Amino acid sequence: MNYQETKDLYNQVYKMGKTSVSYSQYNMFKRCPKQWQLQYQEKKGKWEPTIYNVFGNAMHECIQLFLETMYTETVKKAEAMEWPSILTETMKKEYSAEVKKNSGEHFSSREELTEFCKQGVAILDEFIKKRGQYFTKKKTELLGIELPVLAETDANSKVVLIGFMDVVLKEHGKIKIIDIKTATTGWTDYKKKQEGDQLRLYKKYSSKQFK
Repeated sequence: MNYQETKDLYNQVYKMGKTSVSYSQYNMFKRCPKQWQLQYQEKKGKWEPTIYNVFGNAMHECIQLFLETMYTETVKKAEAMEWPSILTETMKKEYSAEVKKNSGEHFSSREELTEFCKQGVAILDEFIKKRGQYFTKKKTELLGIELPVLAETDANSKVVLIGFMDVVLKEHGKIKIIDIKTATTGWTDYKKKQEGDQLRLYKKYSSKQFK
């Protein structure tokens, strides 16, 4: 989902005369209502770009591209793509976009970007090597990449949940929603449980949206 498509979706909510709420807002409110108030009601929050966001966005794009190629074409073609070059170019694109949003000010260095690219290539190599444990084409269909969720919340019909599902598959007759995450500290059972809120929300409201 590119910037313009995201903007169009928010404009659609605005034209409906409704207010949108995202998982990020929900998660912030759950952790600290005061922080949510300052960020979204009083508009006092300050946005700062980070190398971690650049890296996370780039990895999202690469993994989504791999899966899209695998499901719409062949596994062989997906595996044969030049992933070091693709990741490097994607990192450059994401970084340039963030610098532009940051009034042209740089927030990382060539050395740091290079190091993150190296780590990303290692992750992609491992992902491709173990891909079969998680993703198969047998009785599986790709339904969408960055598939939008747009549905009225149960609590208030004037408030719409808005979000984008990273990968949606139809696997053995069931719908599977996948959210791609990057992390520096690994995945504990507690973290998995906390992060599961996003998938549960998307499951509930995409079911409502698509009936």
